[in-house]
Amino acid sequence: MSASIRSLPPYLRRRSLLTGGLALSTVVAVPFSPSNAADPRPSGTLVVGTSLEPRRLNINYDPDNAAQYLNLNIYSKLLAFDIVGNTLYPELAESWDVAPNLSTYTFHLRRGVTWHDGKPFTAADVKWSIEDVLRQGTKAVTYRLAADIDHVDTPDDFTAVIVLKKPNGIMLENLASYYGLNILPRHVFEGTDPHTSDLTLRPVGTGPFRFVEHVPGSHLLMEANRSYFGDGPHLERLVFQFIPSLPTAMLALQAGEIGYATASPPFADVARLQALPGIKVESSPSPIVMWFGFNLDRPLWQDVRVRRAIAHAVNRDEIVDRLYRGLVKPADGYFTSAVAWANDPQSRQPAFDPAAAERLLDEAGHRRGPDGVRLKIRFVAFPTNIWGSVEQAQMVQQQLSRVGIAVEVQSVEFALRNQIIRGARDFDLVHSGGMRGPDPSELRYFVGSNGNYNTMNYRNPKIDTLLDEAEATADRAQRKARYFEVQALLAQDVPMVNLIEYAYLRPHRANYAGFFWQPEAAGKISDSMYNLVHQAS
Repeated sequence: MSASIRSLPPYLRRRSLLTGGLALSTVVAVPFSPSNAADPRPSGTLVVGTSLEPRRLNINYDPDNAAQYLNLNIYSKLLAFDIVGNTLYPELAESWDVAPNLSTYTFHLRRGVTWHDGKPFTAADVKWSIEDVLRQGTKAVTYRLAADIDHVDTPDDFTAVIVLKKPNGIMLENLASYYGLNILPRHVFEGTDPHTSDLTLRPVGTGPFRFVEHVPGSHLLMEANRSYFGDGPHLERLVFQFIPSLPTAMLALQAGEIGYATASPPFADVARLQALPGIKVESSPSPIVMWFGFNLDRPLWQDVRVRRAIAHAVNRDEIVDRLYRGLVKPADGYFTSAVAWANDPQSRQPAFDPAAAERLLDEAGHRRGPDGVRLKIRFVAFPTNIWGSVEQAQMVQQQLSRVGIAVEVQSVEFALRNQIIRGARDFDLVHSGGMRGPDPSELRYFVGSNGNYNTMNYRNPKIDTLLDEAEATADRAQRKARYFEVQALLAQDVPMVNLIEYAYLRPHRANYAGFFWQPEAAGKISDSMYNLVHQAS
């Protein structure tokens, strides 16, 4: 249930511009008075409209996609990826040394950093954060990125030495990953159950913003951490307003009730939005591939001819043109252009060729019946902040009908999707997306035998071995060779059909600048998404 308007802080109360009446859960950016970028004093409020509401705010242990956007403003990592240049930069660690055998990583930590409750940050926090994830094992979602770690030594308060069980050439990338583990305050969490403790709803971090309140159904409020060690924050307050409806979010943006919306608008609506006074819609590339996979537990999909036929029947160019107005790229490989060095131009998916699709289906014994239908299948999809999941499934439905395959598209919420996909396994095709970068090792989670996002239950021991070998070296040439072999095997097996290389659309009010995707954010010391935001001059 949405919170009463009376429960909101005074500066967030206002008559709704959308309804004309009192809004029970509309947070309004009043006044719009962020500081100038050159002024170090934080001021003003940015209201971010987001479609998903978090269940927890400590995601080292349990996944929560809704929390990811929020968490990055509260917590810090040892190091992080610069989203503009896809390069590593220091965060809680000022510098690091890697042993030649790739089995020891030494991090030299920043001095003078404090937690939001005023306690000092030390190497003991790093040791506890990492080793607690190791104690949790596979019950912690970030364990997959830390599994090669044996223990952490702390020779002094500002040095953390991560000792591995075996050589790992991508440990820096693992620690910096968007999904990588945050460094938590030992004095807050030690002795608690991180899966159930209500402390997960009252986070204490070292990031540029500190948690103030979460009003379910309404908003989550943060305020500037004036002791932050990095750049900014320029904002005094950061508010996440929960707006499940995309059309409502776009209306709120146009009305000035929010300053930025995390959900992409429909691509067909971009030109109209850009023409409105006070609105900008910017595009930034992403390492995200949107795709669908086959349920390989079902005999139908164990025949590679049928999988290949489906791939031949899908017209990615049509999806790009009709759904995305040419603002994204078709994904005919297994990495995006953002991971160009690992992308094998020879290992492509089957090209659009409906005649070949029909021929393969005939060979596999699936001939057209009197009604023209060869097969009846079910395609499960779910809506997300990444626009177009359900719409892509519906377009694939149209394309497969042309080769005699009748597709039922089932659009479900994420929790029900997990029950269907992970539990009952009651589907033929499942739509998904996810980051295949900025490091190519992310591919493991989609096609590795135990990958978190391997909804197909695809198994290829050779691929598992090649992925292991690629992660055991820091030599890019050797890694590239392994990933090329992996892509060649995937092109042969066709366990999935990649559809598009996603591009983020960033709708925001034009009087804000300094967002995390913009050039001025390059190289800044921050893992936050909003600490550099200020009023554009």
